Amino acid sequence: ALIKYEKKFSKNSQIIPSKNIIKKSIRSLDPKVKKSIDIAYNRILKFHSKQKIQNINYKDKLNNKFQYKHLPINSIGVYVPGGTASYPSTVLMNCIPALVAGVRNIYLTTPSLGSLVT
Repeated sequence: ALIKYEKKFSKNSQIIPSKNIIKKSIRSLDPKVKKSIDIAYNRILKFHSKQKIQNINYKDKLNNKFQYKHLPINSIGVYVPGGTASYPSTVLMNCIPALVAGVRNIYLTTPSLGSLVT
């Protein structure tokens, strides 16, 4: 339904970019910007990797069993505001913790340029 209405209201011909378009965009990125994003990625990944929750199982002296089991949610959606602006920090700060937590499916959306025209 989301794709149906996006096509209807935004007249956006390409909703999901192809792998080639993504690769081309990365290659065309200013090297200084790419380096900054890479540094931020590694710093955020390192920080959140230290937060990773571990499962806990133990019995106390009264033979009571205690357990904490870490189960990541399967999917998340990340909204990146913008359209004419670029917010890579929003992507990094939302998607990296999800990756570290073990979320399998990360869906990202941002407004198309067509939706910003009044």
